[in-house]
Amino acid sequence: QSVVDMAVKMGSTDAGMQSLGNLNNVVSLRVTDTQSQEYVAAKMLDTVVRSVSAGQSTRIDSDNPLLYASTISESMKEETVPLVAPTMLNCLPDLEFFANISAGRVEKCRIPILVDDKEVAVA
Repeated sequence: QSVVDMAVKMGSTDAGMQSLGNLNNVVSLRVTDTQSQEYVAAKMLDTVVRSVSAGQSTRIDSDNPLLYASTISESMKEETVPLVAPTMLNCLPDLEFFANISAGRVEKCRIPILVDDKEVAVA
């Protein structure tokens, strides 16, 4: 269900958001409307992404080539980003979903396709 569906069913946007706020677990397959994408993504926690950059340089004096200097540098940057971006929810493949289960644990899962043993050809 989308956020708008809940608002229509409950009679107002506030009542719809109140009922969604009482949910302990959120399971979301592919979501196409922006408001629902933002609601589901807001339920997921943020994460820290670290990136490392390295550099080196060498300098030689043209008047005295025996005098040279070199520099090696390395830096790490941390950035807090959403674990699940709202636009990611529109790109989920068939039968895959994100679930926010009890106490903020986020899982990305896939529903298996079950096949009857009688239909499987023996090679």
